[in-house]
Amino acid sequence: MQSRFRSKIAWTTLIPIILLLGDTYNFWNVIGMPKTTFTQLVISIGALLTAFGVFNNPEKNGEF
Repeated sequence: MQSRFRSKIAWTTLIPIILLLGDTYNFWNVIGMPKTTFTQLVISIGALLTAFGVFNNPEKNGEF
């Protein structure tokens, strides 16, 4: 059985949270990207990673 704290997939699901916080605190100004583009990118990546995190089972190594 794989620990959730050692699962790369479980940690990957935190990326949407980090990106949303970056959007909230105007991270797009730091990297020089238009706000609308950054917001759309964050939402797209967040939706994909969140869906992957919901359907992934970290307790069974090698299975989705």
